[in-house]
Amino acid sequence: YWSRSVSNWGAYALCGAAALLSCISSTSPASEVPREVLQKQLESCLPSEEQEEAMCRRMVQSGARDGVTGCSDVNQLMVDGMPLARSLEILSNIRTI
Repeated sequence: YWSRSVSNWGAYALCGAAALLSCISSTSPASEVPREVLQKQLESCLPSEEQEEAMCRRMVQSGARDGVTGCSDVNQLMVDGMPLARSLEILSNIRTI
C-alpha cells in the first residue's frame, strides 16, 4: 500500500542528506557531528510539520487536488493517495537521521 512513489519524500530525503553533508568535512566524519549542529541544519533545510500542513491547506484552498484520489477536501488532506499524516511521519523520520 505504501510502495507508491511520493516525490516529496525523495526531496525531503535529499534535503536531509544535504544537511548531513554540509556538517561533515574531510577531517570530521558524520559520526562526530554534534547532534545539535545537524539538527539546526535539518531545520533550515526541511519544512516543519506545521509548515507542511499549512502548505497543503493553502494548495487545496487554491484549487489543488490530490494526484491519486482527486480529493480536494481541506479537512481530509491527502498526498498522492495517502493521508497527510503519513507524509508528516516520513518528514519526522528524516529528521531523525
